[in-house]
Amino acid sequence: MARADELVVRVDEALRGGIARLACVDLTLAGGTVHAVVGPNGAGKSTLLRAMAGLDPLRGCIRYGRASLVPGRAEHRARTLAWVPQEPSVPEGVTVAHVVALARALRGEANSTVAGHVDRALERVRLTAERDRLFESLSAGQRQRAVIARALATEAPVLLLDEPFAALDLGAVLTLERLLRDLAREGRLVVVVVHDLAQAARMADVVHVLDRGRLVASGAPREALTAERLAALWGVRSRDGSLDAFELVEAR
Repeated sequence: MARADELVVRVDEALRGGIARLACVDLTLAGGTVHAVVGPNGAGKSTLLRAMAGLDPLRGCIRYGRASLVPGRAEHRARTLAWVPQEPSVPEGVTVAHVVALARALRGEANSTVAGHVDRALERVRLTAERDRLFESLSAGQRQRAVIARALATEAPVLLLDEPFAALDLGAVLTLERLLRDLAREGRLVVVVVHDLAQAARMADVVHVLDRGRLVASGAPREALTAERLAALWGVRSRDGSLDAFELVEAR
């Protein structure tokens, strides 16, 4: 797997359902790091990731190294970016192993090579025992882990995950956090939308804060999640001076 280069994101406007949901975003994301995208509900977090993945129309550009991804060729984008949606959509009657193998389907690889990628990806998300089960028979958390395994099997250097923790139990959450950190240490660029600010502070090297479709802060967790910003955007404050627990500033 190649080490991730820099991903340059310049968004003047991004649309969801024909309505502008995002504006004024200018980011340079370095490989080997975990980036958390946070913000109040409706801030544009999912729109940003979908625009980066080429799934929503935008005015602007996404570049990886010297190559343009958006606009750009879909095949090159698929080899560079792996996408994990909030709600995976998979046809009925498909096994977990087949879902993960779809990540390699268009490469013309031998079955034995594909099987190796599938096995390694399932092992990393602790889903090896479920490889021959039908995808629809899995729990919500297991389905999410299977889709993450599919993204890993692409071996794309950039991994985009939109709220991947929502359906996971505590053990699976901590396992996935550790996996994302490990992937960054191996050289991948990981960009993940999260709602839990304590989790963002715990997991990410860089936190990007969105508010009403605009990027309002980027930096290390303590730089981005200042007391003033926590109060203004979420109406909360740190309970003990750390970024581990929060309480309401006042009833909202």
